[in-house]
Amino acid sequence: METSYAPIESAHDDQSRKSRMITNGKRGFTTALSHTEDNWLVEIICVALGAVFIAVLCLVLHAYDGEIAPTLGSAFGSSLTLNTIVAIIAAAAKLLLVLPVAECLGQLRWIWFARGNRHLNDFDAFDRAVRGSIWSAFEVLWMTKLRSLVSLGAFITLFAVAIDPLSQQLIVYRTDSKPTDVNATMPIAVLYHDVATNAEAIVGPGWKDLPKGGNLSPTDYSYISIGMKSAVQSGLASGKKRIAELPATCPGGNCTFGDYSSLAVCVSFADVTEHLREVKERILLTDDHYLVRYGGDEDLFDAAGEINISSVATGFQTPQKKGRPTLLNFNQSISFKDLPFPLADMFVITSNGSVPAPPDKNIGTIEIKYAAFEIALSWCIQSYTTQVINGTSITQKLSENRNFTWSEGLYALVNDAPDPGHPRRHWNVDGLHHASLQWYLMQLFSGEEKKSRVARTATSDVAQVLFEPFMDLDTGGPKGNISKQLYQTEREGLRLIFDNVATSMTNRVRAPERGFTVNGTVLAPVTLVHIRWPWITAHACFALFSFCLLVATITSHRASPLRGIAPWKSSGVAILHALDPGLQRRIGGVVKMSEAQELCKGKRVRLDSTIGNKWMLVEVENNK
Repeated sequence: METSYAPIESAHDDQSRKSRMITNGKRGFTTALSHTEDNWLVEIICVALGAVFIAVLCLVLHAYDGEIAPTLGSAFGSSLTLNTIVAIIAAAAKLLLVLPVAECLGQLRWIWFARGNRHLNDFDAFDRAVRGSIWSAFEVLWMTKLRSLVSLGAFITLFAVAIDPLSQQLIVYRTDSKPTDVNATMPIAVLYHDVATNAEAIVGPGWKDLPKGGNLSPTDYSYISIGMKSAVQSGLASGKKRIAELPATCPGGNCTFGDYSSLAVCVSFADVTEHLREVKERILLTDDHYLVRYGGDEDLFDAAGEINISSVATGFQTPQKKGRPTLLNFNQSISFKDLPFPLADMFVITSNGSVPAPPDKNIGTIEIKYAAFEIALSWCIQSYTTQVINGTSITQKLSENRNFTWSEGLYALVNDAPDPGHPRRHWNVDGLHHASLQWYLMQLFSGEEKKSRVARTATSDVAQVLFEPFMDLDTGGPKGNISKQLYQTEREGLRLIFDNVATSMTNRVRAPERGFTVNGTVLAPVTLVHIRWPWITAHACFALFSFCLLVATITSHRASPLRGIAPWKSSGVAILHALDPGLQRRIGGVVKMSEAQELCKGKRVRLDSTIGNKWMLVEVENNK
């Protein structure tokens, strides 16, 4: 007996059924809800919910962007991480968006077969692509040659595979610091008053040469503690290693300080080589400051270098009022005439000799290079910013203010530079201590050193220290003129020495035991969430593509030969009803897949409604 098959009903029957069911708006809406397989309601809701889940994902990511990595409850004894929450939301969005893509791809399959003659095996490739097969999606792309709306559905199916790994790119964790309620402290100086009584001062034989100012005795000028003298010596003895600023007191090892200011010692440095001139075997900078030139060829051959350090001060200022300390007069300064009340101002004149190797082994031509520098130390209000990272203090100098004036009432140098932390604060330096330091530094920074091929002679330890940068220029053998690079080496070497002296003196002035500090913020290490927002475009594009595919599929269905018929989408029942009975008899029943594919090979079909006004897959000749 011949088996009968129930073909898919025609457009006329479908319309008749709908007209019977839809009698009013309320009944029609109820029918739409109870027969969602005949419309796109479920797919539209899924696309909308998928977009909502992606919006929720963006809100969650925004809430934790830049925040401490959260612990969101626990499950099975393990804390849920933000990655887990994001993965759940992203998976829900993908699940909602994949469903309409599969249904659209299933409906586009029917339209594909309704618009032309196709290989019967193509139906199998479409079916597997609808179920998410990656390889079948590639097959569909190949068979459609990217010229059909079906290609968009296959592409979105492939894109869905990449969504999960792309979700993992959304979140990275970075180690950072967050402020705590604990304060860090940094010592500063508001005033300088080195020792309290004469008993703590040190009086040396040189003080007897200090002229009296008013009723002041030489003892009044000895207000320099062992600590300050040691600070100056430490700066000189530091060599090529830069002295660090004072460290902060920082519990935990990570702190930050806003801009702050402190009384400090600053350096002024100028190259005054252009002022040198030669007069009667002397290299003059000013009439009172010169370097003696070697005389005679024999001495000239042995000469390798010389340095002379002398104070710019040539006398003492006349006190404007009885009782005011007598300060040094630095009016012979070349570069720093406008510097008020310097602690020290000195000239450093150097010579560096070189002897080229003459071809005739005679003495040949001798050329000596000279250089001169002016260096000043002065009080200043220095602004800083400091960070402590893993226990290491990093301090940067921002600006300095040297506008000190003399206060007759306080017998002190006063600076009214603003202090953000204390608007009414005045910075001051005790006049006696300032005068004592001037005298001490003038005596200290003086002397000379000469160096020949066989020996070095120095009249002071400071001359020996300051000559060290120039030793880099002497290799012990004949050489030509001093190059610009070597000249820069000596210049920067001198700067480093005096920078260290100033830093060491400043550290002494700002000694913690003086009791003035500024507060900073202690930072605690935390793990922060960082959202890489560009990666969210993958999820947004997936939702957009799904929406566009749904709209395009509905539009394509209405413009296809299947218009007026409820969509069959990916229904397996529709497939059972679609095959032409004659074709079914020729192919046979269910066999092994390999045999079934072989039987279907070469058979071309078309979705047609010419037989009994029912839509069926009917076999067509290969040449049609």
